[in-house]
Amino acid sequence: MRSRRDAYLSALNKGLDDRIANGSYSPCIQANVIMDKQARLNKDELTSISLTMLSGGLDTVTTQVAWFMAFLSQHPEIQEKAVSEIRKFYDDSQPMCESADDQKCQYIVALTVVYEGLTIPQGSVIFLNAWACNMDPNVWSDPEVFRPERWLELPDAPLFTYGVGYRMCAGSLLANRELYLLYMRLFNSFRIEKHDQVDCHPIRGNADPTSLVAMPKRYRARFVPRNPGALGKAMQDEDT
Repeated sequence: MRSRRDAYLSALNKGLDDRIANGSYSPCIQANVIMDKQARLNKDELTSISLTMLSGGLDTVTTQVAWFMAFLSQHPEIQEKAVSEIRKFYDDSQPMCESADDQKCQYIVALTVVYEGLTIPQGSVIFLNAWACNMDPNVWSDPEVFRPERWLELPDAPLFTYGVGYRMCAGSLLANRELYLLYMRLFNSFRIEKHDQVDCHPIRGNADPTSLVAMPKRYRARFVPRNPGALGKAMQDEDT
């Protein structure tokens, strides 16, 4: 796995170096560091920066995907609605969509103090119950229902998944872009079919309540290619 990661990282670094050389690069953290002559970072330090960006949400992003695949395998009507929206931009001959897609498919994008008379003493440790906040019945009439279009109905509704305030997740925008591209490609490339019955409730279905992040109990789902020929060609193109 490490050698595969290093191969991908080397290819990405070479691509960035080539774009910097011909003046076609887009501003990004690594490009900015390379272009900053005062930074004087070596190859290992640049690699560390890249890996920090890649691994920052390693556990949280992967567990979110695991839960989402569980939901999709149990709710085929949701994924078919998503596919119908994706078809407005891509057909099944474009399984990889566009990596530079700026989240144009809205359905996939659809996410010492006195407070109210209570005194919070100095030095108190405060934990945000993000799940309870996201399930607030004062905001949502049906918080227990898996219904992505709720975010189209209330686009300004509060979202606590990434935390709040100055301690909220610094990589939230990157995580959203990663998840958007992943789900665009999954929906466009595969039909996800139910194999096992899955309890998708984040408390009852949690494989390990003592873990830092909630992971669903092990399950299986079928991934059926929508266009095997186009998908095979796209995979070959990605590996070359």
